[in-house]
Amino acid sequence: MAIIFPLLATAPTSFVLFLLPGGLATVVAVVVLGALVNAAVIGWCARVLRRGVPSDPAS
Repeated sequence: MAIIFPLLATAPTSFVLFLLPGGLATVVAVVVLGALVNAAVIGWCARVLRRGVPSDPAS
């Protein structure tokens, strides 16, 4: 039951990678890789939102 929360926190990447065969090492690798992918996406979103929308000088 303890593996459910890390897998949900790193979803949807972890669900795709969780289909790989293996044992505990695969589960740990899936959670770590899922967290890295999610961190990259969140970082990209933060940069885009920080940029903001440029004001229109014509209005």
